[in-house]
Amino acid sequence: MITLAPFHRHAFDINGLIITHLFLNYMLGGKRSRGRDSKGFAPMSSADGMMAILQDRRCMAVLGGLFFLFLVRSSGLGGVGGPASGGDEVYGVMFDAGSTGSRVHAYRFRKSGGQLTLVDELFEQLKPGLSSFKSDADGAAQSIVPLLNSAIGKVPEGKQASTPVNVKATAGLRMLGETEANAILASTRTLLEGSPFHFNQGDGVEIMGGLDEAFFAWVTVNYLEKWLNKATEETAVMLDLGGGSTQIAMSVPRSRGNVGAALLDKTILGKTHGMFLHSYLGYGLMAGRSGVFGVGVPKGDARRSGGETLSSACLPKGSSASFAYNDDKWKLEGAASAEADDCLKLAIKYLMSSKEFSDPEQGAPSPAPGQPVFAMSYYFDVAEDIGLIAKGRQEAKLHPADYSMKRKVICGRTKSELQMLLPDADSERIAFLCTDLSFIEALLINGFKLDPEAQMTLAKSITFNGARVETQWTLGAAIEEIGKLA
Repeated sequence: MITLAPFHRHAFDINGLIITHLFLNYMLGGKRSRGRDSKGFAPMSSADGMMAILQDRRCMAVLGGLFFLFLVRSSGLGGVGGPASGGDEVYGVMFDAGSTGSRVHAYRFRKSGGQLTLVDELFEQLKPGLSSFKSDADGAAQSIVPLLNSAIGKVPEGKQASTPVNVKATAGLRMLGETEANAILASTRTLLEGSPFHFNQGDGVEIMGGLDEAFFAWVTVNYLEKWLNKATEETAVMLDLGGGSTQIAMSVPRSRGNVGAALLDKTILGKTHGMFLHSYLGYGLMAGRSGVFGVGVPKGDARRSGGETLSSACLPKGSSASFAYNDDKWKLEGAASAEADDCLKLAIKYLMSSKEFSDPEQGAPSPAPGQPVFAMSYYFDVAEDIGLIAKGRQEAKLHPADYSMKRKVICGRTKSELQMLLPDADSERIAFLCTDLSFIEALLINGFKLDPEAQMTLAKSITFNGARVETQWTLGAAIEEIGKLA
């Protein structure tokens, strides 16, 4: 998220006039007083004169510095997010109702000449997600009230009625039953109707389609990198790994053979892009874990409900853990005979059970040589957990082979060995690192067919006009919603 504290423009302009008056008055002789000599200055001793000169120089430096700052601010050269002067401030509030929690983003933009320049952002989150209230629709809506109140506090009262507010649910609600999901959506609509924001009954609260999620994440990355107006193959490919689903989005020239039939024309900030967009439901990291554990375990098997223990090559040898995702509740133990490649084989088998990955006609196009690839969300988190990205860093360059290298080190070991290798990792993360690394490696190399040595940028945030901004699909969605009200 952006962390800024910009000046209030009108207050600054008034103060600037005062500073200008003082500075010019000082320079033109405003320091004169009664009791002057023939040249118009008060007589003083040499010691007094030295102190006065020092004080005058300090005063001149302070006033001069403030005067210069005023000139910069007034000319539009200062401030993060583009010129500070000109244009109207507009806001957008976007809720991300994900499978693992709810998040709110309240964005402030400056609008000028049909373009939006991001100024700053409020970001807050809480757990659990809406889908956790499967049989309590009102409780689901009430769970986001603290986030809504924070957004109301962010947007000035005079701007609230023109600020769009949206709740877009992702994989968690997609995988609930229709009755339960619709009840949660209806209760959430009722909540937002009572808010001071602009609320659209049609799509103000919705289960967002996977293609929209992929496109909005692509917009976010390319907006922040200022690549939206570049040639098609100079824009970034976006890979986003959530909890319940994973997305790929890329702009592709229609000249690339039969890929053109799968492209969608999408317009953002006045430019149309031919987009390949795909969301793979059931292939997010949490869904992937459950899918890998379930290879060879049929529906109705007692091991899927925790009635019996599943021995898995994906857990550290001799360890035990439990994991639940949707209707699956796994009671797990590490297989004593596990080898480093055993879990990867299960992950590949799980991926290839879907025609979305196994059928070349349904697969994603490969990036053009040198085309930037951005990988976000759990791609970043797992890389940080295993030391590929230093704690505290927001961005790094990696390759799919880096996950493979770490997977070979981590899989097939005991829990105590892993605790020695990763002393800062908590026990839950250690239990599932082999599973997560195997799934990510299979997804990138076997699923998306990336070259193991292809360079990827992993980013939690991107520097935009001097400030760090979260790489979330919500920014792209907010830009589109503001555009609808233009």
